[in-house]
Amino acid sequence: MINNLASHRATHPAASQNNQKILSIQVLRELAAVLVIHSHAIGHQMKLNNGEAFQRQFFHLSSFGAVGVDIFFVISGFIITLVARKFVREHGCQDFFAKRLLRILPIYWALTLVELIHAFVRHPERLPLSTTIKSIILLPIFDQENFIFPIISLGWTLSFELYLYLVVAVFLLFKRKNFIVQLMTFMGSLVCIGLFVPEISNPLFRFMTNPIIIEFLMGCLIGMLYLSGSRLKSNVSYGLLGIAILMLLGMIVLGNGNTSRAETILIDDQALIRLLLWDLPSAALVARLLFLELNQQLQFNRQLILFGDASYLIYLTHYFALTIFTKFWYISRLPFPDLFIILAIIFATFVGTAFYLIVEKQLLHYLNCKYQQYCKQRDGR
Repeated sequence: MINNLASHRATHPAASQNNQKILSIQVLRELAAVLVIHSHAIGHQMKLNNGEAFQRQFFHLSSFGAVGVDIFFVISGFIITLVARKFVREHGCQDFFAKRLLRILPIYWALTLVELIHAFVRHPERLPLSTTIKSIILLPIFDQENFIFPIISLGWTLSFELYLYLVVAVFLLFKRKNFIVQLMTFMGSLVCIGLFVPEISNPLFRFMTNPIIIEFLMGCLIGMLYLSGSRLKSNVSYGLLGIAILMLLGMIVLGNGNTSRAETILIDDQALIRLLLWDLPSAALVARLLFLELNQQLQFNRQLILFGDASYLIYLTHYFALTIFTKFWYISRLPFPDLFIILAIIFATFVGTAFYLIVEKQLLHYLNCKYQQYCKQRDGR
């Protein structure tokens, strides 16, 4: 993911001078990461064979955590709408795209390199060149018949993030203040074209017209309303929350078919079903919390900002952390399957946060300083 999956510095339009972060977004990003971890933690518990977890048996809760990716995508569209408007200027396209790439790719490539080395040492014959290429470029440019997953399978969400950044950068070339509306029209039109010509099987075309992109556009729409200073009435705001809760509970009780699996979104054309089932409650939840905070009807603990900032690293590293924690639990021969799931989520969250504080935060500071030096030389300052 997811996502939004990248850590952005969003500011409240009424408090931008103070550079205050939107706390509801930070909370939602951490919630999205925890949901994804929960789904994968249940999968790891199944491999332990240490008993049946209640969380696994409770209706369709075991696959529900995948909705975290959809929340990430809505958040990404929202944040891009807030951030990109600052780049409607000379060199804005270059600066926006460079900053986005610096934000998501270096740490992702570092983790990918570790995974590639590990895979090559263990089973060099099982590491196709196509997987290595896809793990580096992310976009499905050289995919043959189907979408190829990067070696860190979670990278499929970054493929969509990178596509969004690329389209935004292109529209920034025209330096138009209302480019978000044009961007939404363009990307929405591509999705419609894909729905009307399903017989085209080219992976790049199917990727660019995937209905899940509408989740980004829903976030853009929420961002435009937010920037306009719109205020949702309390009954409308609570109505959104009610819709979100009912639909989310419905997915837990009634299930979601196979739409929780990434393969069905990218290969089996189930993205439209997932969009209808998962996007509406995700967008409603994001909008609800945002406007409650905007109306000063909701307050969050500022300590949650840290986990929101670290959500990208939590998302990227949680599978590594779950693998380590599962081995520890297996060696210890511990039962308590439900306790394993809860503690695994906590462990993965703190591992990702530690990586953020020790590695990513320092790396980002270094890279941003280097890029700022380049910009000063470029602009003759």
